[in-house]
Amino acid sequence: MDEKNTPTVDEHGNPIPVHPIQVRLARIVIVVLVVMVVALRFSGTPTVSVVTKGDSTVYMSDSSFNLFFIILPVITGITAFVYALQPGVYRLFATVLIAITAWLAYTAFNIDTSNHNVTVTPTGFTREVGTKSRPIRHSIDFTTTAYLYIDQAPGDRGPKYELVANASADGAETRVPIFDLMRSALPQILETAGKNNVMIGESADGSVIPAALRVDTGK
Repeated sequence: MDEKNTPTVDEHGNPIPVHPIQVRLARIVIVVLVVMVVALRFSGTPTVSVVTKGDSTVYMSDSSFNLFFIILPVITGITAFVYALQPGVYRLFATVLIAITAWLAYTAFNIDTSNHNVTVTPTGFTREVGTKSRPIRHSIDFTTTAYLYIDQAPGDRGPKYELVANASADGAETRVPIFDLMRSALPQILETAGKNNVMIGESADGSVIPAALRVDTGK
């Protein structure tokens, strides 16, 4: 029986694989997806490394985020191949998946987050996120800062924290989001700010660094 005469759905409307390899590939995709979900669920926070460069301290993270972006187009590509082997409307699905695969592959090779870092100098700090081609930077100069404190606001998945700096000249406010790298750098940032005669305010729980942000420190 050739492909045109082979039934592609059973009596319940469920697709019947035309080629045995479709079943094996589909199982591989399911296993990989399950492993990715489990890995994302239990991966925890990225490892933060600290490097001293001259009089500056650089905080960087070893994140596996890029690896998932590389795996995703492989999964969609395999799925597109499985659909392409199936006659009828399934080949339309394959065409859509091929387009998605191309976009994911382009994204995977153009998203370079190796630039993520927090650099603390004797007179301030800089936080850089985004991508290497499109970085997002936040900087605070302690020599022009009068007051520094950690602000807490409600978020969808728990409280959100920001480091807030008020300028000496006009009180202008600068807000820097606090995530893994900033969290690790906070003790040194606040210590350096104090050395530059910046007033450090208390957070909502009465401490300088809220309990949720402390990393092996009694501050």
